[in-house]
Amino acid sequence: MRAITGWPDLGFDQDGALRLGRTETSGGSQTARNLLSKAVAGGNVIVIEDASNRADVAFGRVVEGRWTRTDDAVKRKPPVYIILIDFADFTHVMGDRAALVAFNVGWGLLHEIDHVVHDSVDPVREGGLGECEDLINRMRRECGLAERAEYHFTFVPGSNGSAYMTKLVRLAFEQRTPEMKKRYWVVWDANLVGGLDEHNQVAAVR
Repeated sequence: MRAITGWPDLGFDQDGALRLGRTETSGGSQTARNLLSKAVAGGNVIVIEDASNRADVAFGRVVEGRWTRTDDAVKRKPPVYIILIDFADFTHVMGDRAALVAFNVGWGLLHEIDHVVHDSVDPVREGGLGECEDLINRMRRECGLAERAEYHFTFVPGSNGSAYMTKLVRLAFEQRTPEMKKRYWVVWDANLVGGLDEHNQVAAVR
């Protein structure tokens, strides 16, 4: 996250609250900085929870939280959202280095934060990125990284329908140069990460 935002002092304090640190930056994405600033100053409470090895979380997702108390004071409390991050899932990802640096825990967390801050949605049908990943791709572009080419994952040729338990799926990233457009891939075993039961095999970070 520090590399993405360019904030060298970004981190959590002793109470677990996210602190942006000094305003000086060293590279990174202005769009990412804007998103985190809105998240910190916004009207929602965002809680990040370690959901490693949970079968119902593929990389990450957001669920609506609730306050445990039910008195009048709670009624005046802001909405709360829980961002579930499966850190273990990211250890199962392999592929081209150019794609891997554009698909990690930091990018996954930013994706989920955008869902909360902007109430953005992901595409249900194939063929699009969705408004959330459009914004995340702008951040990748500002960092000089490859951009996600599609939201939905696809099976690695020969993986689906095979007799083996491994179900390899892949996600495409692209980077344009003046001469050409290069395509890179991240690959993982969907049986380890999950997501095969999602509608239309929606990939990963939701």
